[in-house]
Amino acid sequence: MSHTRTIELDLLERKIRRLVAKLKKNNIQLEVFSHDAIEYGSTLGKGGEGVVQKCTVLYNNLPISAAVKTITNNTDDALNLTLDEIELLCLARDPIVSTTLQVYGVAAIPEKRDPTKGHLVIITEVGLKNVLQLYQDESIPLHLTFDIWSRLAAALHCMHCKKIMHQDLKPENVLVTTLCRDTSGQIEKVDVRIIDLGMAQLVLTDKVYTDDILGTNGYHAPEVLLDDYYDLRADIFVLGITFCVTLMERSYLKKSTLQSTLKQIHEAKMNGLVGQKLFESVIEPAIPASILPSAVKAVICKMLESVDRRDITLLDIALFCTRESSKLCRQAYRTGLSQSLSNLQRDSGIDSTSMDLPSYHFAINEEIDEEHSGSMTHSRHGRRKVRTFNTVRSPIYLRRRQREPASSTSSATLTREPLSDTSSTADPEPVCRRTRSAKRRSTDNSANESDEENETISRRVLSEL
Repeated sequence: MSHTRTIELDLLERKIRRLVAKLKKNNIQLEVFSHDAIEYGSTLGKGGEGVVQKCTVLYNNLPISAAVKTITNNTDDALNLTLDEIELLCLARDPIVSTTLQVYGVAAIPEKRDPTKGHLVIITEVGLKNVLQLYQDESIPLHLTFDIWSRLAAALHCMHCKKIMHQDLKPENVLVTTLCRDTSGQIEKVDVRIIDLGMAQLVLTDKVYTDDILGTNGYHAPEVLLDDYYDLRADIFVLGITFCVTLMERSYLKKSTLQSTLKQIHEAKMNGLVGQKLFESVIEPAIPASILPSAVKAVICKMLESVDRRDITLLDIALFCTRESSKLCRQAYRTGLSQSLSNLQRDSGIDSTSMDLPSYHFAINEEIDEEHSGSMTHSRHGRRKVRTFNTVRSPIYLRRRQREPASSTSSATLTREPLSDTSSTADPEPVCRRTRSAKRRSTDNSANESDEENETISRRVLSEL
């Protein structure tokens, strides 16, 4: 590639072998692909470090869909930084918890014009978009936002257990790898990976001394800006600002507006604002009203406290966000169930006061053909069979009941009988159960008309069910 700064191919291959050996000591396998095993596809994105494309790579002769990043700057110093980032990405991987982007392997690609020189490519799993782009493009339900928070906190917790500090976590550095939608097109699941460990480092001591300020303005922890040293807790503050950005209205997520908001956050921290004061003065105005539960706001304020008062842990945050996400899911399920019942009532023309949320018995006293003999029992008279449905369907009877005059002397009445109390001897409330009246028709003609009417209604219900 003409715009790519190359390196001696032998030197590049030696660096790759050195990296593979280091990772092998930690029981991590990094595959080294041959250049002819990679089939390049469409371009996914471009950046200062390289170009990312879709690709198909052969692994044990199996074609694997992946992403390939071509490193454009292959000078010795730049290449060492890139290989260090690959090492940290591999070290941060966890066999159970999704943490960082999975690196499948690397390859040394010789130049076409000069085969003695080459450049590095990195093969990883494919990403769809970063989290900032996701929130710019989509309306994400709050329970999914909390689920993303939980995944990020868990991933960062696993990284800290391995003494890896990210230092530049932000929505742009979180990659969406899975995006599932329901039949209506609404997003119901998002899977994410942490990327860009270029500023990450192994923290083998209790303190990290501030030689250079690493990270992005607006996200820095106060101690990184103002103190001589900091520790792993600085990542918790950065994560708190990341949470806040995902809560902001879409108008605040435009590039210029977001940069302006982050600049205000930076200036507020320089003036000593932290915790609740920082959140309420700068961040909260950008968040839609009434979107944030008070308990969630309290947790975020704890994350944004000064280092001596930032006593909340990533494990606490992950567990809390999981609980909040589950709580909202349950509420959404109950709301959806109530809405479905309301729709049923509306479509059936039933008064909303005539039905409750639980299921009811619908008993139909009728003569049923043997071909429909599912769960049937003989009545106490031994002459008619009863079929019972545990469902809130069959609105035909309820519509018919509402059309009948109050003084009607039909051969059947509607009564409610909850499933949990079938043995009660009290008179049932006349709502939902259809039973045979105790009195018979006085004449054979009226009896025949009743039988024909019941048979017609029964067939309509059975066809509907």
